[in-house]
Amino acid sequence: MGTIRILLGAGITSLLFCTAAFSDESYTFVVKKQDEKAQAKKGWNLSDWISQRDSMRTRDLWLAMHTPTVYEFYISGDYRFLNAPKDERDQRVQLGAFAKIFGLTFEAENEPKRYNALFNVRVFGLYQQGTNLTLFAGMRSQSEGETFRSAVYGASITLYLHQKGGIETSYRKYLAGTNDPDGVGASGTQVEANIFLDFRFLRIYGGYLGTPVDPTREAGYQLGARIFF
Repeated sequence: MGTIRILLGAGITSLLFCTAAFSDESYTFVVKKQDEKAQAKKGWNLSDWISQRDSMRTRDLWLAMHTPTVYEFYISGDYRFLNAPKDERDQRVQLGAFAKIFGLTFEAENEPKRYNALFNVRVFGLYQQGTNLTLFAGMRSQSEGETFRSAVYGASITLYLHQKGGIETSYRKYLAGTNDPDGVGASGTQVEANIFLDFRFLRIYGGYLGTPVDPTREAGYQLGARIFF
């Protein structure tokens, strides 16, 4: 009789342990399943999508602000004072357009009427309104008095010494003009060295101008302004 009681008690105890273990496993299974569902719900919902969209817009805006633009344009005009002929004045207008590192520049001078068309390659720097080294080559043409054409090539350097300003220099080599019996389009060089200040998109500059390319003119100085956009 005592043995039966002992066996019965052990059976009941085992049953209770099994029931508890099954309950724990069931609870663990249910809780784990709910956690998985909750995690799946967090994988995509409208609130998270809106938050992600706003975050992507912020990153896109940052990239747009810090990625160099593909295109750059500028227009400038300068007033030139020459030492000879005495009281000689000259004006020059420039139009420039760049796509990445390549650009075109058109120039017009009024005394005498001359035009330059230049093809540019920026070998260093991100912008023309920034520290850069640019090589160029092209053609000049005179349509007043003696008419002639000639090739031109050279380089320009812009160096910022401060966030708002610096120096810019340009060296040009003009080849002898064609159909030019009087030698008006003689070969020679032209040197410019300016100090500039930037006011956002506006640049004010002035400095030395050397024009031995023209035998009738002597070096002087120039003042001008350039707008970037």
